[in-house]
Amino acid sequence: MIKLRENQLISLKLDCGVRHSRSFLGIATQFLTIKDDSTAVIDVYNLGCVEVIGEHSGMSLKKILKSVLDKYGINIDQVNEF
Repeated sequence: MIKLRENQLISLKLDCGVRHSRSFLGIATQFLTIKDDSTAVIDVYNLGCVEVIGEHSGMSLKKILKSVLDKYGINIDQVNEF
């Protein structure tokens, strides 16, 4: 399970792909974890690979992303923007 500190910022990696006429959205996260000896480690987790049914609009993909983030208890405000 993902161990995030309260209000910890994370980065998301998203990728869409098509295989045999089926579309998928892959979602991964990465963030820094500070170990007991004060060293920093980059943690990377695959949150899911979800089949996209219907159109690939921004709203459709946003709903899928929100559902996956909710599953892991990640608030959208924790996602780092650039």
